[in-house]
Formats: sequence, C-alpha cells, structure tokens
Amino acid sequence: RTGFQKDPAYPREDNWVWSPQGQVAMHLPERWGMLQFSARPPAVPQPPAPDPAWPLRQVAMAVYYAQRAYAAAHGGRYTSNVTALGYFVTYPEPDPAILSTCTRPPRIRVWEGGGRPEWSVGYVEASRVLRPPNTLPGYRAVVQSLDGTQAASITDDRHLNLE
Repeated sequence: RTGFQKDPAYPREDNWVWSPQGQVAMHLPERWGMLQFSARPPAVPQPPAPDPAWPLRQVAMAVYYAQRAYAAAHGGRYTSNVTALGYFVTYPEPDPAILSTCTRPPRIRVWEGGGRPEWSVGYVEASRVLRPPNTLPGYRAVVQSLDGTQAASITDDRHLNLE
C-alpha cells in the first residue's frame, strides 16, 4: 500500500511470534524456531531430531554479527583475526567461546574492495564471485564442523551457505 504512515499513537512496534526472536525483526531466519512433525499421538513425547548443521549455522551467524560490530567500531573495516573478533560476539550469546568450541575456528578472508578473491577450503570447490571495482570492503568466513565433514560460509552481505 502506498503512502503508509505509522500511527504516532503507537510508536513502539510489538510483534508476537510463537518462537521469540530476541528483537522485533521477522526477517532473521537464524532466529526462527524449528518445527518438527511426528506421527505419534500428542501424549507420546518425541525427542527432537538433531540438525547436524545447526552449530555451523550458529557460528557463521555469530561471525556475521561480530563482523558488523567490529566494522562499526573500526571505520567500516572487517578483520580476519578471530581473537580480535571474539570481543564483538553478541549472537546467540555474548560469549566468544562459540567461535572455537562448537566448530573449528572460522577461517576469514577480508578484502578492501574490487572483488572477492578465489577461495578453496578442504573439499569445498573453489568459487569466484566478483563485485564491481571500487566497492566496499568485504569478507567471507568458512566454518567447519569439529570432525571436518561439513562446512558453512557466510559473507558480508549475509549470504549463508551450507557447503
């Protein structure tokens, strides 16, 4: 609808969802609840099915939010130093240990602009994604599972990919 304006009588937005997200923002998929269906009757408990990619997703998103906070405090620059990034971890908890206890420590590649570099991590094939010249700085972080069999990547534009 065009010309929409918020009613000044209701300055605070308050959305209700079945799984709390921690802030009023419906477009944060990393904070959505998980729904599991079962053929069992409701009175018979069903243990949740584990998602082996969950730790990868959580650590990748922790890197994303920490990089945003780091860049805000350092003139828009990102860091490849995981230790320096630990101070800025706020998601899902303000605990830098998430960067090294749930998965292998993230490997982060930072660039100043002009395009994303080629990348290759373990069994992940090299990829090349180019940006127009003279663009903003960026990064790509790769997180591997503790056993090294799965990986996830996250970029400065919030693109999360399970590899």
